[in-house]
Amino acid sequence: MRAEFSTTSLLVILALGLCAVTAAQAPPSGAPPPGEAPPSEESPSEESAGSSPLGSFSEVVSVHVVSVEVVVTDKAGRPVKDLTRDDFRVYEDGEPMTLTNFFAVEGRRPGAPGPMPAPGAAAPETAGELPEETTQELQLVIVIDNLQIRPENRKNLFDQLRAYLRENGDLASRISVAVMNSNLHIALPFVDDLDRVFEVLDEQQKKTSYQALVDGERRMTMSRLLNASIRRYAPRSTFVQGQLVESSSDPEFEDAIRVAIEMADNVRSLGERRYQMTRASIQALGSLCETLGGLPGRKALLYLSDGLPQRPADSLVEAWIGKYDGWFAEVEGDIRQFSEQRDAPARFREVLTMGISNNWDLNHELEELAELASVNRVTFYPISAAGRGTTGVVSAEHTGSGNVRSSGGSVLRPAATVESFTRDSSLMLLAEDTGGIALVQSANLDHLLDRMRQDFQSFYSLGYSPPHGGDGADFHRIKVEVLRDGLEARHVEGYRNKSWRKSLGELTLAAALYGVESNPLGVRVDRGEPSPDGKNFVVPIQVMIPFELIRMVHQDKSYNAQLTLLVLVSDEDDGGLSKTRRFDLPIKIPDARVLEAMVQVATYPLELKMNRGRKRIAIGVHDHLGNESSVIRYEIVLGEDEDPGKRSRS
Repeated sequence: MRAEFSTTSLLVILALGLCAVTAAQAPPSGAPPPGEAPPSEESPSEESAGSSPLGSFSEVVSVHVVSVEVVVTDKAGRPVKDLTRDDFRVYEDGEPMTLTNFFAVEGRRPGAPGPMPAPGAAAPETAGELPEETTQELQLVIVIDNLQIRPENRKNLFDQLRAYLRENGDLASRISVAVMNSNLHIALPFVDDLDRVFEVLDEQQKKTSYQALVDGERRMTMSRLLNASIRRYAPRSTFVQGQLVESSSDPEFEDAIRVAIEMADNVRSLGERRYQMTRASIQALGSLCETLGGLPGRKALLYLSDGLPQRPADSLVEAWIGKYDGWFAEVEGDIRQFSEQRDAPARFREVLTMGISNNWDLNHELEELAELASVNRVTFYPISAAGRGTTGVVSAEHTGSGNVRSSGGSVLRPAATVESFTRDSSLMLLAEDTGGIALVQSANLDHLLDRMRQDFQSFYSLGYSPPHGGDGADFHRIKVEVLRDGLEARHVEGYRNKSWRKSLGELTLAAALYGVESNPLGVRVDRGEPSPDGKNFVVPIQVMIPFELIRMVHQDKSYNAQLTLLVLVSDEDDGGLSKTRRFDLPIKIPDARVLEAMVQVATYPLELKMNRGRKRIAIGVHDHLGNESSVIRYEIVLGEDEDPGKRSRS
């Protein structure tokens, strides 16, 4: 990074993967130049420019009311709609909470609010209003995980999904499609046009999944294991000059050892690859949940796969152990004494330890994914596309390696079957901890989609004021009990207090990726004419915020405020993102000029250096004193004809 300072502006040039952002910052009307103040604290994903000390404007974390959406059903899965405030008990980290908000929501609009708290009970100013995020319509992301779905399951799955959407066009307000291959790709941003959804689904159905290649290798490895010959050491005796001479070598024994080593290497390599594939899926789902955090309202994630095995290498390891473990115990001494392949025992033990090592267990990553989804209000509705038709679920003690055995030691299920159960239990974990449901024992997709639609049209919104502050580091677990017998309550497992910095970053990312906007601060952006700069373009813009909407404090004969500005650019052609640029902007207006300022705007000039193509520029602004954030976005096409009307965006 190269920086040049002057007394009136700060010029920072930053090289980016997608584009370069050059920000020329000038102080707003009535504000002093930022000077060379030390940089303020920044998150790892941000780079700051024009930073100045916050002084008395410290970071604020504010959680006035925690809102929990709860779906209540009877034993048949039907929604229960006649509950009152007194039917619920809410606990945070095991401690009972006092409800301050209660709403029964039916359809896309809330029903009548429940009774107000008893006299003397704490009630926030919003107690009589349904939280804004609850009234928003459902936003659905369809995730096609090609790393975890087999080709033979795709056609039935896609056919059912298309048929359901045609008959139930109001399933969601907006739908997005994400595809997992070597990485996660947003194949379709949020749209309310089903024809576009169908086009993307048709296109994705024709593609070959990476899982097909790995499955082919797995089947070949299993077949070779099944057909491999086992040979005990048995040297042959031969006659030499009329005398019987015993040889110390056994070519067939050597060949059996060689094949066992080769199969051990294949099992380790393929097992590790399956582990990395599953881990990549979990990490991609987590990244997707984070990008959805800035979207308002409720988000559902329809995850299409064959499940996520908690120990992806186990079925291969157990197959090798089943073939060679007893043989190895018998012939280890002969291998060490007579074989030329003296490293075989060490290589065999590498496979044996895989079956008991926690290094190959992904349960912790799955739990972290469920927590991340809960924090970002994302509900999982996962589908195991295989539709295996099995009954029951595997218990916790059977999620590790090895076969399931009865008390007498007889084998009940092979390791491959145990893996299928851990695939299902992973999906059920994600659904249960985020308030959704999983379809793992049926190929009837309509059933899950009906339940999902029902969940988002009939639920209860419970609100309470937590007894703590927090800096966003602690995850607080929520438990909701329904006092009537025979009813089930589903909800997210918890939440984390988010700082303004985290929330503003999420809002700006959502604007860049999904075009979401929220603008209580009345932010506007005016753009000048792009000018060529080699293969790139320099785009001057001005970010404007009305002074009358900025919260200020009077101090030392002036009115003071503090704003933070985030800039993020996404490439709509390849999905790339620039680094987030942050500017901490102080405002100081002398008393004599305050009336004049109140009818003007604070203006910040920036220069964005970008390559050609379609770009979406997201601008996030946070007012520290008012604890209010705005985010807007606008699109620009560089190097091609564009609509002149897009030069001003408010």
